[in-house]
Amino acid sequence: MMSLPKYVNPGVVIIKAPDVERFCIPSDNSCLFSAILHNVRTFYRNAGASQGSVDSVETVRALLDSLTPMALRQVVAREVERLRNDPENTYEYIILAEAEKTIDEYLAWIQKPDSWGGMLELQVLSHYFGVQIVAADISNEDQTRSQTKFPDDDKLYDKRMFVFYDGIHYDACQSKSGPGAPITLFPTNDSISFPNMLPDRVQHEVKLVSMELHKAKKFTNVRKMGIQCQHCFQVFTGQEEAAKHGEETGHFNFQQIG
Repeated sequence: MMSLPKYVNPGVVIIKAPDVERFCIPSDNSCLFSAILHNVRTFYRNAGASQGSVDSVETVRALLDSLTPMALRQVVAREVERLRNDPENTYEYIILAEAEKTIDEYLAWIQKPDSWGGMLELQVLSHYFGVQIVAADISNEDQTRSQTKFPDDDKLYDKRMFVFYDGIHYDACQSKSGPGAPITLFPTNDSISFPNMLPDRVQHEVKLVSMELHKAKKFTNVRKMGIQCQHCFQVFTGQEEAAKHGEETGHFNFQQIG
């Protein structure tokens, strides 16, 4: 697990709500990993010594700058490998249920640059960085229930980040106002850095942004989208058809069309 300095109040009182926005990440099959890296890098580049000793912050910055999306894929693979023989782990069940792969198949698959990350990777990277990751699903029809926390326990970590998910792609989330802006990591207890505000106000602001993006149709309906296989150029409707084709043929390079 990576050791990040404990969240420390910058000492500036913010009365108004944070100005939350979506920060767009390139669509290169590694968007989940890139979104998480953007959030942690931005925080420690901007936070300064108020987030811990100067030495500890500089050490973290250097480590984060050396990380790449591929490095995070390898972090996930190592963690899943480590837990292979843990009698209490639930990773194998999750892998089989979500990715329909054995652990050995998954370990090879996740280290390919064109493999998409999802629920399992969010769980592992939350543990690695010691930060709660909240995924806001723009595509969810019920926006009152559109956020999923990794882990669900708000008391396990003192920091929280948000990512937006549109059905096939992850973007980062940041606040444009406040000391050290843009802010990409928030305390799990909002009152630490946003006094005089209701509990979970940042979480509420993220939900409002997600609702606006949903109303604007800024998401992908994975059941109806057109997908073309880049090996044989057949066209499929929805992820399920494309996934079935991939299982039957071994083809893995697909592109959204239309």
